[in-house]
Amino acid sequence: MKIKYLEELEVVLANNKISKEEVCIVGSAVMTLHGLRENNDIDIILKDTVRNKIFPLKTTKLSKNIELVSFHWLHSNKKITDNEIIENKLYHTRYCGYKFVSLTLLEERKNNSQKQKDKKDLSLIRGAL
Repeated sequence: MKIKYLEELEVVLANNKISKEEVCIVGSAVMTLHGLRENNDIDIILKDTVRNKIFPLKTTKLSKNIELVSFHWLHSNKKITDNEIIENKLYHTRYCGYKFVSLTLLEERKNNSQKQKDKKDLSLIRGAL
């Protein structure tokens, strides 16, 4: 399965002078990376220093298929910050020069959601872990 919109993400980052080191991909693109389902967009988190300079704390559409999700993406009891996800190798994996959040953290995030699509994704993720 090919991850869609990576080229679009490259343009968005270049236009905003954001390094790949300051970004982590979260959401459906992570599921595509693991062969679980096709992504319909790319959701990202940013280091606080970048986010505070350029973007608000809420979800922001950066282009047609790229979205900066709301601040403190994980929403978990573990209190793992966006910065920690981006900086700590335990919380992400690399592919094509990008950081992708770990499947375990994605599972935790989706487990805290009541959305039907997230419940569906949870069963796919749990089957892969």
